[in-house]
Amino acid sequence: MSATAKHTGFFLLIIFLLIIFSQLGVAIAKVRVDFYYSSGCEECMEKMPIINETEQEYGNKIQVYKKDISRNEHYLEEWKDYGFFDVPAVVIENETKISKYELTKEHLEEIIDSYLSGNKTNESNIQYVEIPFIGNLNLSELSQWSLPLLAVVLGAIDSINPCSFFILLFLLNLLIYTNSRKKMILVGGIFIFFSGFIYFIFMSAMLSVFILTSHVEIITLVAGAIALFLASLNIKDFFFFKRGLSASIPESKKSSLFKQMRDLVRATKASTVILGTIILAISANTYELFCTFGFPMIFTKILTLHDISIAEYYLYLILYNVV
Repeated sequence: MSATAKHTGFFLLIIFLLIIFSQLGVAIAKVRVDFYYSSGCEECMEKMPIINETEQEYGNKIQVYKKDISRNEHYLEEWKDYGFFDVPAVVIENETKISKYELTKEHLEEIIDSYLSGNKTNESNIQYVEIPFIGNLNLSELSQWSLPLLAVVLGAIDSINPCSFFILLFLLNLLIYTNSRKKMILVGGIFIFFSGFIYFIFMSAMLSVFILTSHVEIITLVAGAIALFLASLNIKDFFFFKRGLSASIPESKKSSLFKQMRDLVRATKASTVILGTIILAISANTYELFCTFGFPMIFTKILTLHDISIAEYYLYLILYNVV
């Protein structure tokens, strides 16, 4: 046999072996399945058996990674990078995303089988969020305006602050007797501006806490518990005003606020009026924070669940307070 024939036969053998081994590689390749969940999430625990059963049935054909985002900051960042808004969620081969609304055993197996066969399913990767009385909304359509809309809606609800309205209306009522429209506009404008400014500082402080502790599950639970507690106090005040614990301004503090307002009305110098209004706004808003403490807490917590820049965080806070 000639040397050329030997070389040709050798190369053909190499090519044949490469084809065989590549096919074997495809056959034994494991499909990667990342399951994102939170240890404090009831729905996650309900979906966990689907993952466990699928892992058992497919054996060494798949590799499952269970990632608790409430206890691992790296997993949390991964989850955010994929653009998820809630848990549980699944990502297959770092590309196909399955939200909790699509996470069924049949759907999961269908996608895994498509990867194993080499004919992977072309997933739309649509995510949904469930809104009470409305149903599931497509987040891919809402993502561009969901946060601005939330800022406007919650900001508008929060602006109906009974404590703040009480003080502002009482103050403007006193100013009517001065027969000075200029003074009314000046005092009202300064009071509203500084009320919003104090709220902004307060929300900025909360935002910083939530950002620094975003991976600590207990913070989310505490924030939710406080919001529910304050909501129950406001509901109680609606039906049984001044009975028991209340989120409204204490009676013991109202006399000092009334004195500040009367002194402000009597003031004649512009500098005294401006300074007095600022002090009144600070005093009143310090007392009234608990009136609607729940809404800013909910909004700032939701902000930290979105992968946006620090500048965008504060722009949304400004929008909330302007509303």
